[in-house]
Amino acid sequence: MKTPRKAVLAGVLLAMAGTATASDSVPTASLRPAADREACASENLMLDGAKSQLALCVKSAMFRNDEYTLKIDGQSVATGIDDETTHGVTGQFGDRPVGLVCTPVHEKRGEPTPGLVEAFMKKGMSEEQARKTADLTTTVEAARDCAVSVSDTVRWNVRVQF
Repeated sequence: MKTPRKAVLAGVLLAMAGTATASDSVPTASLRPAADREACASENLMLDGAKSQLALCVKSAMFRNDEYTLKIDGQSVATGIDDETTHGVTGQFGDRPVGLVCTPVHEKRGEPTPGLVEAFMKKGMSEEQARKTADLTTTVEAARDCAVSVSDTVRWNVRVQF
């Protein structure tokens, strides 16, 4: 059964809002996957009056997309690669829509060399364009802030650190 587009969009927007302003009432976890290994973070939450275990598992891969799997009570409910989770992946747990949105966190590491700026200028870029392009070479994705939503409400936040 497919989730209606409006419900998916609402879940994605709510999830994005949840990562931007983490609430004290929403549990937060941290996860640091190692290359070519799966790492998981878990949290026990009440769903439908019963305790359920949510788990976010990430298999990090060198030179390939990382794989994200959201599980509830051991059942895989939403999966996707890192690029897909940026826009949000959805699934179902019983009759409840479930969503996972992971927003990239970028970090600048160092300054580009003057030689790099010059090399871009030799390719026809203005000095300003060359500096902006060179700056991109020193910016890396350092983490992803993931929000897990159940029934369009953010229930758990996880920072996946690289």
